[in-house]
Amino acid sequence: MIVETRESVPGVNPETIADLERLHNAVGSSIALHKYMGLELPTKRREGLEWTLGQDAVKFGQATGMDYALFLHAEDSVASTGRVALQVLGIAGCLIGFCQPQTGGGQTAYASLVNLKTGDVEWFNVLQTGSQLPGVAFGDIRTAEGANQMVERLLGRMKAGREVRRARR
Repeated sequence: MIVETRESVPGVNPETIADLERLHNAVGSSIALHKYMGLELPTKRREGLEWTLGQDAVKFGQATGMDYALFLHAEDSVASTGRVALQVLGIAGCLIGFCQPQTGGGQTAYASLVNLKTGDVEWFNVLQTGSQLPGVAFGDIRTAEGANQMVERLLGRMKAGREVRRARR
């Protein structure tokens, strides 16, 4: 089942789904920060994923009969024309000895596959792009093409499990 709106899940209050989304965003941000961006937690050094959405995810699984949920979160910042002009001036200033580079736009996205029987995060991937160069774009996720590009980069490495590969033969 693909959930397009919070109201489209039979038997589950839309606010319950919103709470689960917010919980995923908090846990996903923590995983991205502490596992992928170099700020390791002392208790998580050199360990595999041991992150969970807990009983909220289990209750959602029980209410829906689902075994897994794939959560996606994406943010995109786009540099305006004025910001691009500031970037060009900042880089040009480096040529005369006054370097004031400005950052450009970028994307941050992450995806989690959550086991709804245990609440545990079984798979996680993060995508972080950014540019110091004016005018460099990574695909505007406000458009279908840009959103598809971001999803492909985020989920493209996700591989089917053994059972799925066997069934395809």
